[in-house]
Amino acid sequence: MKKNKISSLQSLLREKAKIEESIMEEYKEYVTIMFTDIAGYTSYVETHGDLAAKSLLQQHNDFLFPLIKENGGQVVKTIGDAVMASFAKVEDGARAAVSIQKKLAAYNRNADTVKQIHIRIGLHAGQAIRDGNDYFGDVVNVAARIEPTGKAGQIRVSDTVFKTIKNDGEFFFSHYGEKKAKGKAAPLSLYRLFLSREEQREDKRKKEKKALEEKKGQDVELILEKKIIRYDLIWKTSIPVFLFVLLLFNYPGIFNFQKSNGKLLQYSQAFDRLRAGDFEMAKNLFTEIGGKNPLCKEGLAALAYKKRSFNQAETLCDESMALNHDILYPRVIKGNILFDSGKTENAFNWYKEALGLNTPLSWQKGEAYFRMGRISSAQGDSRQALDYYNKALSLDQRNPDILTAKGVILESLGNLEEALPAFQAAYSFSPDNRMAKAFFRRIQDKLANDKNKARKKRIDELVSQLIETMHQKRPKETKDSWTSRPITLFFTKEDRTGALTLNEGEDEYFEMELVDRLVESGAVEMVEREILEKLLEELKLGSSALADQRKALELGKIVSARLIGRLKFLGYGGRTRVSLRLIETETSALKAGISGEYGKDAAPGETARKMAGEIAEKIRTTFPKRGKIISMEGGTATLNIGSRTGITKGTICKVYGKGTIPDDVNKKIIGALKVIEVKEETSTGEVLKETEPIQTQYLVEAQSS
Repeated sequence: MKKNKISSLQSLLREKAKIEESIMEEYKEYVTIMFTDIAGYTSYVETHGDLAAKSLLQQHNDFLFPLIKENGGQVVKTIGDAVMASFAKVEDGARAAVSIQKKLAAYNRNADTVKQIHIRIGLHAGQAIRDGNDYFGDVVNVAARIEPTGKAGQIRVSDTVFKTIKNDGEFFFSHYGEKKAKGKAAPLSLYRLFLSREEQREDKRKKEKKALEEKKGQDVELILEKKIIRYDLIWKTSIPVFLFVLLLFNYPGIFNFQKSNGKLLQYSQAFDRLRAGDFEMAKNLFTEIGGKNPLCKEGLAALAYKKRSFNQAETLCDESMALNHDILYPRVIKGNILFDSGKTENAFNWYKEALGLNTPLSWQKGEAYFRMGRISSAQGDSRQALDYYNKALSLDQRNPDILTAKGVILESLGNLEEALPAFQAAYSFSPDNRMAKAFFRRIQDKLANDKNKARKKRIDELVSQLIETMHQKRPKETKDSWTSRPITLFFTKEDRTGALTLNEGEDEYFEMELVDRLVESGAVEMVEREILEKLLEELKLGSSALADQRKALELGKIVSARLIGRLKFLGYGGRTRVSLRLIETETSALKAGISGEYGKDAAPGETARKMAGEIAEKIRTTFPKRGKIISMEGGTATLNIGSRTGITKGTICKVYGKGTIPDDVNKKIIGALKVIEVKEETSTGEVLKETEPIQTQYLVEAQSS
């Protein structure tokens, strides 16, 4: 009997294991869990009462819930002032957390203290059991325990979240530390997710400043401790002390050496702060070195240059070299001022002179090599530029600007496999380096396309057809003059004038960002760069041929481009003025002119995005979407224009009556359609209103937004 019971129990346990396995298999899901909590909410209720607290909570929900939804998440439940939300992707959860804290910070800046909302957010990702819209399991428990570890306005994330998105240039982290969690044998490794790169840098500066202050405090305590010497030891140590003092007087070089080493350490720390953007701390450290010390003058010259006070920087450089003629970095600063002013030949000479001297900071020589490489590249000597960049990296190995420059040159030389790790290293050292990341992705695409034989064959065949058509007599255009055609565009780039930009490939990066944003807008189709390059190759033309407007227009007609965008870059005072002209290939007429600026106050990508929006709007107004009704069935019309001409679902179209001539300025509107379905070449619209029956062959025109 007992044996049978044991056997039954074992069967039940096996069955239980199968059920649990089945549940896990069917209901487990990888999810990112977010917990939020209002800081000080309990005391707020006690102080201001239930009604005020309820109002604050409602406003809190109005902020959070839409942002959670906008970033691909869903609110699982609320527990008092706490919110639990879930996200399918880790990056969506992180993006939502940053968006929430940013919006609350903006609100709090203008709100009365009593109405401000400060919350903590915790994020963790892992496998969980899903039951309807709710989740259960360890991932939920850990996320709930992470949230209270942060301060109001902050975001704490688990090691899992950090490792998943740490290489994404959108997010910025610092290690918070280890935290013991209930039910966990090992402590949790937690990270702080910052709202911006600037906030991350500010946090780093505060930590370094605190560490420096603590070190100074410890040094003072040590000195005081050493001064409290028992009187009975004084006479015992007097003879050694006397001998030591005598030694110092006879060999003053020993004392000067120690003093000199202390100054060099402070000099190095000051430049670390300057390169990190902490100008105030750098200034204090340089000043403490002493006004009669050439290192002090040099450091203040570097600070003035960073602030673009060129006259002051030059004066301080001269003062530094007057105190020590063999000092290196003032020569580099003088070269930088000339470089930024467009006087690259004179700048090159200063850099070359600097390289003949010594410096305690190797990166200073690296900076001279970097700028010499940039000058060589602008002169068209890519091999020499690469040599200088390699020398610069040997002295400053983790510099993302030099790594990016090397990658751009390697790509231009066709060494894609070597360029890839250079870009990867650049944005791993500087996650907010969008330029390095953009080039890295482009090379990945290029390498993938090189291996794609079908794509290569398609481009080769297309280019052959284009060249064959070019040599044939063009047939007369048969398409009607009313119906819109796709707006196809490609960019040509003129040589930069004025001062060089320090970042190798920056002009090209600007064009890449501009193209990407225009494609996203749906206003135009871009001619593939590979097709243009292959066409130039087949026609035995260099890429410089695109700078010739006449040849560019001819190429535009060959590839059926409606527009050519001519980009021009002008460098001055650390800034770049970029202008764009849109020229119609058929008429050579200028259709639009747009300009923007980047440098000190705006990044290239930011300006490119803004200009893309302006271009898209100009194209929409200059080339209205027009077509004809090709069939009618009841209250539904089929149009001969679709997504390729920019038609989108929801577009409202005016309908013109029978016999309307396209060029008639007084066209009579007899109805309106709303587009309800869009295909590539056609679309379907439902009749909204009509003053007379709408028929086939009636003209339609999209209303301007």
